Amino acid sequence: MVWLEIVGWAGSLLVIVSLTQARVLRFRWLNLAGAVIATAYNTIVGIWPFAVMNGVIAVIDVYWLVLPTLSPESIGFHWTTITAFVRG
Repeated sequence: MVWLEIVGWAGSLLVIVSLTQARVLRFRWLNLAGAVIATAYNTIVGIWPFAVMNGVIAVIDVYWLVLPTLSPESIGFHWTTITAFVRG
């Protein structure tokens, strides 16, 4: 299964390359790709601690890639509600 090891190394390489990026968006996309590949590889091989870790990293990357696209109103955040709460 040499191809499987190549896939695993590719995922690790993407995570490493992502950490060298100065641009946050490029970092997130490369990190997400590497984490997804590494999650798949570690799951297939049965290395569960690393599969879970990379899976969580992938979820965090998706969160930070999606969050800026949402408006405060679309996620239920309204200043009037916060202001009313703070003023009592």
